[in-house]
Amino acid sequence: MSLGTITLNPKNTTYDCKALDASGNVIGELGWDGSTLTIAGTIYLDANIDFGQQNNVVYKGKATIYASGTITMGQQTHVCGTVNCDSAWDPSKNLLAWVAGKQCAANGAETDSMSINNYSTFQGAVYTVCDYREGNNVTLWGPIIAHQVYLQNSTTNFYVPIGTPLPGMPATYDQVQQIVPEPGSWSS
Repeated sequence: MSLGTITLNPKNTTYDCKALDASGNVIGELGWDGSTLTIAGTIYLDANIDFGQQNNVVYKGKATIYASGTITMGQQTHVCGTVNCDSAWDPSKNLLAWVAGKQCAANGAETDSMSINNYSTFQGAVYTVCDYREGNNVTLWGPIIAHQVYLQNSTTNFYVPIGTPLPGMPATYDQVQQIVPEPGSWSS
């Protein structure tokens, strides 16, 4: 990882990074104004992502964000598509999909690609290359795809359907396999 660990919600710092197509249209965006994370497109970060502790982040837009390493939300941190992190969230309007690339240990030991620590909330989709962990009293709104899922005491998970996957979300595109009876092995 060339960037080590970064935070997308730095204190006392704002930013707005945009990628434009040849016509000047925004095809990717990552911005922070001190309270709202603006997202769009598919974003690749060669780093771990850490949201720290006791943070409230409301995101606006739809994006798939890849981290080459881990994604961590510290204690009492909320990253949501609504101000109150509640059922008013509409994933057709605001959806953040995390892809955590931390590889599993060669010896099979637990390896958290993404962890959400105690008393925290996330609204969005999670895909991890290795393990996913929720601490005590975590609330997650959205699907999880992981090698192993570890849930500690009093977690609440709302597996909200997200509809059509966002561009850039991991998917498989295998061709449909057709089963053809071997001649002479089946009859009606």
